[in-house]
Amino acid sequence: MIDVTRHDFTVTAADIARIGPDADTRWYIGRVNPKCEARAKAGFDALRIPAYYPQETRYRGRGAARRKVNLPILVGYVFFQLQPGRSFWEVRRIDGIKAVVFGQNGAPAPVAHTEVARFARKEAEGRYDHTRDAKEAQAETEKLKANLADLQAMGEAGLQLVVAALEGTGSFAQAA
Repeated sequence: MIDVTRHDFTVTAADIARIGPDADTRWYIGRVNPKCEARAKAGFDALRIPAYYPQETRYRGRGAARRKVNLPILVGYVFFQLQPGRSFWEVRRIDGIKAVVFGQNGAPAPVAHTEVARFARKEAEGRYDHTRDAKEAQAETEKLKANLADLQAMGEAGLQLVVAALEGTGSFAQAA
C-alpha cells in the first residue's frame, strides 16, 4: 500500500514499481478531459489519492528551444487507487476528470496492481525515454500500445481501454 500520510504526497512511477506484484491493491481507470492528465494527477495528489499515468519522454522543439517533455502514453486515462471508505464521487469532482470507467456489471472496473506496476516499472527503468535510446523506447511504446494479448490480464475494461486509446474512441461504458 502506498503511504498516504507523507507530507510531500506525490506518487511516482518508482513508488508504484517498488510495491511488490503480490500487493493486494486495486486500481481503477479515470477518463480525463483532453490534455488534462497532469491536472487530474495534481487533483488526486491534493486529495491524497494515489494516481498514475504512464509517460514517455521525448524532445520537443529545435535548436536552442529543444527541451525534454513528458507525454502520456495512454492519452485520456489515469489509473487511481481508492482506499476503503472513499467514494468514487470524490474522484468525479477532481478538476480534469470526465468519468470513471465502468465494466459491464455496472461497477467501476478494477485493474490488477501487477498491470499498473508493469507500466510503472518500465517507466522507472527509462524504457519509455526516447531521449536516451530512441529505438528501444519506440519499441517499448509500440509494444505497450499494440500488444493487446499482453494486457488481457487487465480484463475486459483494460482491453477496451487499450483498443479505445489505439482507435481514438471512447466506446466503452462510462459513468457520467
